[in-house]
Amino acid sequence: AVVSTQSTGTEVCEGDSCKVEKGEESCECAGKDDCQCDKKEAVPESKIKTQEELDEVLTNSDWAIIEYYSPQCPHCQSLQPEIDKLVKEGEVPIYQVDCHNPESAELCQKAGIEGFPTIHFKSRATKCDYSGVRDSN
Repeated sequence: AVVSTQSTGTEVCEGDSCKVEKGEESCECAGKDDCQCDKKEAVPESKIKTQEELDEVLTNSDWAIIEYYSPQCPHCQSLQPEIDKLVKEGEVPIYQVDCHNPESAELCQKAGIEGFPTIHFKSRATKCDYSGVRDSN
């Protein structure tokens, strides 16, 4: 079996058949070159709750966008459709940290989050705060 992980998901191919899995979404195809999944409307899971998960994202990605948010924040709620759109497109690695979730609150403290939403561009070595327009363009 050939297994590869891509932005489109994990592709497992045996002989002339393939299966592509991305979160709970999966599809099977006749051949590796013909593997095209129908995109579901569901947004792939992109929540980070622990330091280990954040470290894994930064280790396995050249860069990522991390959004620190609160589910009760009106600005975060209005930004969520734009985040969902970018996550569905799969071109931008976006992860979210819910600062009101007890499991992930420590990440927000370590990042020095004082307001919501806060967006960081992170790579293995650097971090930049984003303060521009909040839409998917």
